[in-house]
Amino acid sequence: MSTKTKIFDAAIETFAEKGYDITTVEDILKKAEVSRRTFYKYYRSKKEILLQLKEENIYEDSFIKSAINKLFPNFDNMSSLAKFEIIFEIRDYIIDQDKFSIVYQGLSKPEMCKEVNLDILSVQNKSLELYKSIYQELGFENPTKMAKITSVFFEGYYIKKHLENVFNIDFKLDTTLSDFKNLIISLNPEAFKK
Repeated sequence: MSTKTKIFDAAIETFAEKGYDITTVEDILKKAEVSRRTFYKYYRSKKEILLQLKEENIYEDSFIKSAINKLFPNFDNMSSLAKFEIIFEIRDYIIDQDKFSIVYQGLSKPEMCKEVNLDILSVQNKSLELYKSIYQELGFENPTKMAKITSVFFEGYYIKKHLENVFNIDFKLDTTLSDFKNLIISLNPEAFKK
């Protein structure tokens, strides 16, 4: 592993543990076990690491697509039922990644979005389009509405996981991903009998 990658990974892990705002360069140095001089050889600031995250396109839509492409290379050729299942199953995989916590922090703070020139509406619209296309394929009467409902549920699920992962809070959410998936299926059971 290169020194730059070691610093980058240590920063991501520290951001996930402490939060971006609270993390100092000193925290990153300790986690990466490198000197201040070595850090500044590769990065001018912790903001530059955040910018690298953006350049790697790990914000939610790309993160979802990246995970799908890695785990399910033939996703585009799969049935709509299989795609529906994958969208729900992929959430836990994504949320368990340290980078996700940083992504979530970035997407939840307007000042961070501005700092890295991220258009949050564009990110959300890409996810909505993915959900909508699956609901269209499944024959739902109002795929746009279903996509929005799904997006809102996932946002609540992200908040729950973020509180648990970053702040070590046991946040109770009565509805699980499985419950929500079953609710969607109950709204159009014929689409899931194919």
